[in-house]
Amino acid sequence: MKNVFTRRMLMLLTLLLGAVSAISASDSFYIEAINIEPGETRQLNLILDNSQDFFGFQADITLPDGLELVQTNDNVNFSLSSRADRSFTKVSKILSDNSVRIGAFSLSHKPFEDNTGVLAYLGVRASDGFEGGIITMNNILFVDSKDMDVEFPDCSLEIGTTHFDRCFAPDFDIAVGETKSITIELDNETPFTAFQIDLYPPKGLKISDRSISLASARISDHILSTKAFPDGRIRIICLSLSNALLSGNKGTLLYVEVTAARNIGESSILEIKNQIFTMADAMEYVLPDTETIVTAEGEFEEIFPTSVVLSENHLVLMKGDSFQLTAEVLPEDADEKGILWSSSDTSVITVSDNGLGKAISEGTATIKAYCVNYPEIFAECEVTVSVKSEVDSPFIEHISVMARNSILCVNGLPDDVIISLYSLYGCLLGSAVTNGSQVKFEVPGKGIYILRIGNESLKITI
Repeated sequence: MKNVFTRRMLMLLTLLLGAVSAISASDSFYIEAINIEPGETRQLNLILDNSQDFFGFQADITLPDGLELVQTNDNVNFSLSSRADRSFTKVSKILSDNSVRIGAFSLSHKPFEDNTGVLAYLGVRASDGFEGGIITMNNILFVDSKDMDVEFPDCSLEIGTTHFDRCFAPDFDIAVGETKSITIELDNETPFTAFQIDLYPPKGLKISDRSISLASARISDHILSTKAFPDGRIRIICLSLSNALLSGNKGTLLYVEVTAARNIGESSILEIKNQIFTMADAMEYVLPDTETIVTAEGEFEEIFPTSVVLSENHLVLMKGDSFQLTAEVLPEDADEKGILWSSSDTSVITVSDNGLGKAISEGTATIKAYCVNYPEIFAECEVTVSVKSEVDSPFIEHISVMARNSILCVNGLPDDVIISLYSLYGCLLGSAVTNGSQVKFEVPGKGIYILRIGNESLKITI
């Protein structure tokens, strides 16, 4: 046993070779294809496809100019995959020609597990001026079950400085009214842990954000979140709780459910944009936009929107108040139901993508809700913002306000003044033109109300 151990060490650390047996036609040892950008640190994957058991190996690797080994405390960043159990000892040595000799052998004479896949990893770093080149691997020897050296052919790999990473959806056909599941594919040379992508469906193709799911073969502890925007796009975000890598480098990443409406075109484009993928070291890669051809079949009859109806058309608010507007597209069976929101003056009123507004400063502004693909179809809400303070019995000159039971009385009003009562969130409860000194309003109960007298706004506590 001691002689076997000594001979293996000599095999790994020198070129004193013993007897060599023939390699099987189905056995190969090579470097997985990779590209490295200048200034980047990457990991070379050494792949072993084997039809017989092997108990150790050695190989010499030569790097091109501008590509260097990653070292920690003068130790080469070389490791074994899970195909080698704990009985394996690994060795590495930088040779006089600046190539590196790596190897491993099993002290307990156990073979590498499985018969395909990554066997070892080697860390490399590209200089800022790296322009690509050729990596070579020679003097490749494996030890078989008879402790014979099996010689593998030399191999080389040409590497460039541009990654080949692509996220896309294959072209697909769909019938009008049909719901089907499509896939988002990821071909990634770069190892990623997280990503964000935006799906831009064409007119008439509906995507259910709740139907989107991750392919189990590509994930470990990854979690998914989605957000649907009023303009129809869907944002998909995936993160790993442990910063784990997405598995594999090719295949389905996501499943997405889509439905073809009547207004879909016979041929249209699904776009994937804003593709940001992240490595374990938080380095981000922006992948190119991709397009998918969607071919639809069936009867195409679009029902166009004719109007938009808002929950409120006039609001009177105090500075700092928030309010929620809702919008409905008519007719109810219109194919286009998406709504976009805008404010004519965001220094007075702001409004979110879902109609949530906030009063910023005194003044008047108009909120508009319009159809996504038909901006000429819209509805508006005029909002007036006041900065008056809250009072229980306010006075404007000789005007007084009192509340008794469910009746609000406003006294001392001149004639021909418009007076309106609103709920705190701007719902109009009553309005009148004064013809006498007193106006009465019926109120639902205790609470805070806004009284609009001419150009003055008051907050009333009952």
